Amino acid sequence: MPPWRPVVIACVCVAGLPSVRGARPAQAPAVIESLDRYSRGQYDDAVALVASPADVRMAYTELGTRGSDWIRAGDSPEAVARRRLVAASFSLEVVARSLDSVVVRRDATLDTLRVRLALVGWGAAALTSSAPVLSPDGKATAIRSAGAVEVQPGERAWYHAAIAFLECAGWAGLIDLPPGFPESRLPPDEARCGAGATGATFALIPLALARVPDEAAFRMARADAEAAFGWPLDGPAQPLFRDLTPTADEVMRRARGQVDARAASDALLHQALRHYLELIPAGPLSSEAHLRAGHVQLALGDRADARKHFDAARRSSGDAGIAFMSDLLTGWSWEADRRPADAESAYRAALAVHPHARSASTLLAALLVATDRRAEAATLMDAVLKGAGSDPWQDFWESDGLRWPACLAELRAALR
Repeated sequence: MPPWRPVVIACVCVAGLPSVRGARPAQAPAVIESLDRYSRGQYDDAVALVASPADVRMAYTELGTRGSDWIRAGDSPEAVARRRLVAASFSLEVVARSLDSVVVRRDATLDTLRVRLALVGWGAAALTSSAPVLSPDGKATAIRSAGAVEVQPGERAWYHAAIAFLECAGWAGLIDLPPGFPESRLPPDEARCGAGATGATFALIPLALARVPDEAAFRMARADAEAAFGWPLDGPAQPLFRDLTPTADEVMRRARGQVDARAASDALLHQALRHYLELIPAGPLSSEAHLRAGHVQLALGDRADARKHFDAARRSSGDAGIAFMSDLLTGWSWEADRRPADAESAYRAALAVHPHARSASTLLAALLVATDRRAEAATLMDAVLKGAGSDPWQDFWESDGLRWPACLAELRAALR
């Protein structure tokens, strides 16, 4: 079993949002007061005023109807630009605060999920258009622009934070998925929001790249999303979402040749590979691009080429995490090629970089058991069970989500 877990990337679902009219709580949250407090640097106090799901829903309505006026009330072009960033950052933090626990996400209703996602979309609109508004029926059917504005100071920091948060939050889909993409390939929140397969997705990463095209990190996030969705359910690794299986209707359509799920996967994987390869000459991200390109080539079955990328990643980087992942995935590729001695050497090299890592230890222990070295395997796993700490394998799949706290701090610094 390969050392793989899904990169859970997030989306901003803004299509099909149910009307928020008629759903006012007994007392609306003081959204304008919250914006004023947030603008003065009272970040936590401002966000705390929008606490309950009903408050979040009303905040979405109030921002859509009054947020533009608040933005335009700045007394100079510089003040208006700053208010755009304040409003966008406030909406992002409101959503982040409402998703502090997994329990909240699991218990959230479909309408609540859509409102939260639409709030992030409203934040993007506040940065990119001069008058972000709701449609007349209260639905965010699109991010409509009433005159695009220039890229503002701090906008790059906002996109970094939004992408990091949305990955961390556990939704899927910051990219436009191809028409006919199988809905069974979507994680639960994405499918429930009607995103991806139905095309009802406001893709944040393409907007980020349209606004800040020179940002290599956004290009990396795009490729990560493409690789995550493209990972084949029937490929040489665990499926993207192990708890999701094709629907009965999809099974029948596949049998009739109406759905070619593997073709859809391969198209995204080749797209991801192309985008990773474009990043290799990009300086600081070159080693990571090599590593991730190799991983995609494992999914495509090109294990020899994958190992070349892993070797290049290890040689070009002094980062321990990249070295560990390069050795780990190299070992898995050798094991898939039925060369257990080479796989064992690679797993041991990974453990030399990060002793007692669960991923490499488990894979090496399985090889040891297969060659009747059970005592060594037991000792290896005992050390794992007694130890604690992170595994670079897990950090690799968390991607930008791990940076959410740091990105939030950078965003707040940009507001000062």
